Amino acid sequence: MQRSNRKGKAMNMNRQDLWKRSIRSLLLSSVLLGAIGCTTGSDSSLFAATGSDQPLTAEQHLVAATSYDREARSQAEDAERYQQMADSLSPATDPKGFRRAGLVTAAQEHRRKAADLEQQYAFHQHQALALTNQASRH
Repeated sequence: MQRSNRKGKAMNMNRQDLWKRSIRSLLLSSVLLGAIGCTTGSDSSLFAATGSDQPLTAEQHLVAATSYDREARSQAEDAERYQQMADSLSPATDPKGFRRAGLVTAAQEHRRKAADLEQQYAFHQHQALALTNQASRH
């Protein structure tokens, strides 16, 4: 009975660490996206962040693209880590599959976030290149 209790405490500590990391990652993502803003052709949140009504410059688009790329890579790494943790669970440690299902769901969510961030990266990269090409023609 005492051994089982120790094992339960260890699993609870691992679960708590996982949740702490998930929440930390979520908060970091929220702060990053809040600071940069989700941009589309009609979104003006980046204009507000620069403090002017002027469109972004090529340099500003490159900074945003770099930031989105960095966060997308981080999300992809988190997704891989959750997937590896899910794959490493044995039926003995997770007989009903609840922990595995939760980890797989977390991995899918991180993959979705990474894909969204990669789209933002591509948009800003494209805008920066378009502005650079436009400037070189003049």
